[in-house]
Amino acid sequence: TLFPYTTLFRSGSWGIPLACELSRLSGNKPYIVLRKEPKLYMRGVIKTTVDSITTDHIQILCMGEDDAHLLNGARVLAADDVISTGNSLKSMETLIKQVHGNIVGRICVLAEGNAAERDDIMYLERLPLFNADGSVK
Repeated sequence: TLFPYTTLFRSGSWGIPLACELSRLSGNKPYIVLRKEPKLYMRGVIKTTVDSITTDHIQILCMGEDDAHLLNGARVLAADDVISTGNSLKSMETLIKQVHGNIVGRICVLAEGNAAERDDIMYLERLPLFNADGSVK
C-alpha cells in the first residue's frame, strides 16, 4: 500500500476529500473525523482544546472510544485543510498521543505563510498571506 497508516483529520475541514483519497490510495485504510463537539453516537469521549486563528474562541476536538481503539498503536497521518500557526495540528497530535497513536506524517491541502517553510509537513499548495489592501505580504 502507498500509505500504510490511519488518517486522522478535523471535522469541518476541507481536508476531508484529501483524507478520503488518501484512504483510497492506501487500500481503504480507515480514517477518523475529529469532531468539534461530542455527538450522540460517541461513547467514552476523549477531547482536547484548540485555539485556532480562524475562530474567536477556544474550541474542542473530540473523538469517541471506538475511534480511539482504532488509533491505539496505529501509524497515523494527521491531515488538515490549512496549516498556518500549527495550533490545530498540535491539538490533533495531543489527541493522537492520548490514545497511543504513532504520528508518522502531517499533511494539509494548503500551507499558509511560514507554515510552508516547515519541514515536518507535506502540502499540496502554498497559500500566501495578504495585506488588508489585497497585496501579498
